[in-house]
Parts: sequence; C-alpha cells; structure tokens
Amino acid sequence: MVDMMLDFMLGSLREVSGFYFAHQLIFNGLIIGGVCLKLFTKKRTKQT
Repeated sequence: MVDMMLDFMLGSLREVSGFYFAHQLIFNGLIIGGVCLKLFTKKRTKQT
C-alpha cells in the first residue's frame, strides 16, 4: 500500500530518492557543512 502511494506521489523521482538513501551520510554531511559555513561566514551587524 505504501509503495503504491509513493510511486504515485513521487513518480520518476523514486529512483532519485533511492540514490539519496544509498548515499545519505554524504549528502547530510554536505548540507550540514554548508549551513555551518553560512552561519560562521555571515556578516555580523551591529545593533544600536
């Protein structure tokens, strides 16, 4: 039942999600690294 619903909702993106789940640790590391980089390189503004 769930597989049928996922096939209907995702369509051709089902293969992409399979690739993502196979390499999830790498992708999550890249996303978290990008967020940390953005947080630490953001210009600080003075509040007066």
